Amino acid sequence: MTRATTPDGETVTRLAQLLARPPQVAGVRLDPTYFQGWEGSTDQPRMILPAEHRWRASDEDGRPNIPLQLCEFLAYKTALAYNKPQEIESYLASCCAKTDRFRFFDSTTSGASGAAADAQGYGFVFEGKAFVVFRGTQSDKDWSINTSDSLTDELGRPGDRRYRELKTKYGDLVDRLGEPSPGRHVGFSIAWAALKDQVEDWLADALEAEGDHRVEGIVYAGHSLGGAMAQIAAYDHARTEERLRLKSRIVAVATFGAPAIGGTALAQDYRRLLGDRTVLLESSGDLVPRIMNRWYYRWLYPLRQRAAAGVQLHLQDNTGFQKVATPWQFASEPPLSPADLNNALREVASSLKNAAEEIDRQNARQNQRPPREKDGETDRGGDGGQAGKKADAAGQEAGGETPKLPSGKDGPNWAYWLVLGAVVVVAGGIAWYFVRRKLFAHDIEQRYALYLSTLSYQQLRASHAGNLGLANQALDEHLRFIRGDSHKSVELIGTPVFKSVQALPVRIDEREKDHDAFMKFLAHPQTFV
Repeated sequence: MTRATTPDGETVTRLAQLLARPPQVAGVRLDPTYFQGWEGSTDQPRMILPAEHRWRASDEDGRPNIPLQLCEFLAYKTALAYNKPQEIESYLASCCAKTDRFRFFDSTTSGASGAAADAQGYGFVFEGKAFVVFRGTQSDKDWSINTSDSLTDELGRPGDRRYRELKTKYGDLVDRLGEPSPGRHVGFSIAWAALKDQVEDWLADALEAEGDHRVEGIVYAGHSLGGAMAQIAAYDHARTEERLRLKSRIVAVATFGAPAIGGTALAQDYRRLLGDRTVLLESSGDLVPRIMNRWYYRWLYPLRQRAAAGVQLHLQDNTGFQKVATPWQFASEPPLSPADLNNALREVASSLKNAAEEIDRQNARQNQRPPREKDGETDRGGDGGQAGKKADAAGQEAGGETPKLPSGKDGPNWAYWLVLGAVVVVAGGIAWYFVRRKLFAHDIEQRYALYLSTLSYQQLRASHAGNLGLANQALDEHLRFIRGDSHKSVELIGTPVFKSVQALPVRIDEREKDHDAFMKFLAHPQTFV
């Protein structure tokens, strides 16, 4: 084996920059102003969404300018929606200074029709903005909502079985869907209709506040089913503002792992009203936001709807469900343990080592003649492979047939079962790995919130010029601001909020707090492999 050359100073510098540089995400531009000049001090102003934020980049590429801090903040607040009302209120009081006007929205308190939908969410005022957050799928009734996938502009004709079935199940909620066109997912629209009065009453009170409690904008957010509800609620709100000729107060719509909510006509009208303020976040491997684009919806959906409606001739083949904005897709998952991070660093070091070894091999080829090929065999000693043939012949004479797995008189013995057991364990481990990836791909905490916090950590490392000690201190302070203090949440509700990611994202330490050892890794990464 040839000797690997030591990376030069330029390579070391580039590796150090790799650990410090801010993240690059395809298709979007991350707004870094939240982290610039912030040294972890609570005296520094930190706005989740500054009033002067520009959603569109000023350069020619036209990529949306995404406020990373807002998305991260909303990811945790959306995860919080799965908790009990008193836990949400206590958490907000402990983590976010000066939160105001908390209200829990619950369809089960609005009569029999609302109880059939079983939709929940909550609202609060923070930094001069009213936040409306919807919960995702959690009950059997939510799954029933998800599968009611006809479009609103297809209902209401005489003899339409779907309309009669929906009317029987959800009562007057079906009549509160608003204008049928453009077509929207009926189930998601019913879930929003079940909370609409509560949300609009709360928003009306919040928008009338004056002085320090003045509300200047509205933010809608949600995960999964909640993300679909957030899009429909924002669109409904924007259409009302347009009809009344009011200036839009919706400043952002952010969803996590949300499915599409309607057809082409809806997507086009939504983009006209809210497309420049909407962020759809989707993680790799998450099937929920992609379900409407699968072969089922492209090929069988029109036929299924015709059958469900009683083979009504008025139904037209639609063009399928469309996204209301271009999704921001996470291409990979964040490190979930120190071992994951070490593996990532090993990959970086290994790539540098392999590159150096390849240079050595190229130099060696130039200085000596490569081995000759003869009759499909490598000619290394001039014997034409005769030694190998003689060894094969000797083996046949000595052993006869090819050795087999030992077995007992009545069947396979312990060795067989040992090998079979090992194969089963390995196969099961591989299967569980892929199942876990799919299960956690939709998890709001361990995928979406954690990924965004990892991106924020990269921004903090960049803002501290790669000084890992200061960056780690700033990350702790940042997470207390974004997530809240876990010690306070234990005191208030008896358990830490966001328990699954309490120790994440994984910090890059200085090789066990030894700066010299870490710099040695940068200078000689091949020694780390």
